[in-house]
Order: sequence, then structure tokens, then C-alpha cells
Amino acid sequence: MYQRKTEGGFRWESRLKKISCHYLKSWFLIDFVSIIPFDLISLVSESKSMQQAKAVKLIRLLRLLKLVRLCRSTRFFRLIELH
Repeated sequence: MYQRKTEGGFRWESRLKKISCHYLKSWFLIDFVSIIPFDLISLVSESKSMQQAKAVKLIRLLRLLKLVRLCRSTRFFRLIELH
């Protein structure tokens, strides 16, 4: 579920199709890129340029964003369990 803005404020979206479309437009690309094993790809690759090292650092940053999102969702589920 996610909050969507309406005329009267915010509402929780519970329709699966809307949730999946929202996910595909927002976090899917980050999740997909973060699971690619770029460290292994760079080891197998012949060229060892600085751009590859920067790409690996960028991927690690994306993984960190995914971790932050996971922490936020954990907090959200705890809030739901309390109510």
C-alpha cells in the first residue's frame, strides 16, 4: 500500500494494479539494478578503468537506498500492527 493524494487529503491505495504500476514507476528500476552483481562483472571484465569503479560505487549507493526503503517499510508495518 502507498499513500496517494486526493482532493480531500491522502488515502491509502489498496488496489493491486495501482500498487504495481506505482512500484514499476518508482522503485522497480533501483531494485532491479541493485541486484545485478556488478562486482563480479567488473572482475571478469578485461578493462579496469575508473569509470567501472565509479559505476560499482553508484550501484552500492542504490543498494543503500534500497536498505533505507526497507527500514521505512518496517517502521510502517510496525505502525499498522499497533493499530
